[in-house]
Amino acid sequence: MALICLSNLGYSQNTAGNEKVKSLFLLSLTRHVEWPSAKKSLTIGLLGEDHHLQQNLKKLATERKCSKKINITTFTSAFDVKNCDILFVTNQGIEEALLLDEQLAKNTLVVTDSDIGQALAIVNKNGRLSFQVNEVAMAKTNFKLSSDMLALATLTK
Repeated sequence: MALICLSNLGYSQNTAGNEKVKSLFLLSLTRHVEWPSAKKSLTIGLLGEDHHLQQNLKKLATERKCSKKINITTFTSAFDVKNCDILFVTNQGIEEALLLDEQLAKNTLVVTDSDIGQALAIVNKNGRLSFQVNEVAMAKTNFKLSSDMLALATLTK
């Protein structure tokens, strides 16, 4: 559902609806990604300030029935990021994202709020949220996206 929402909703970039769509998208990644090892829980981390997104993620993670327990955590610095399966980099964390090391990016699925060359990006395109998959960056990770997700994505290199 989040994939459909992300491909069809056109909120202005700072609305509460945007945060909900981003939250749904991040949670949907837990089901649409082939994880390198079987885990009973997954951790979604946020790099950069975004209290609305954090609240939405926590609320939706507890409301939705997921096959895995979802933990939400925040980081203020790229150097603090560890034990994280999905890392969402907010616009406020973009400069920090440039400091992420290659090993972390290989073992953590990095999603950004704009296209800075990471594996996945949620971008505002003509007033609509959409997501991009950077094929080169994705190939360097230990993750595989489902065909459903790839069918809805804009592929970049």
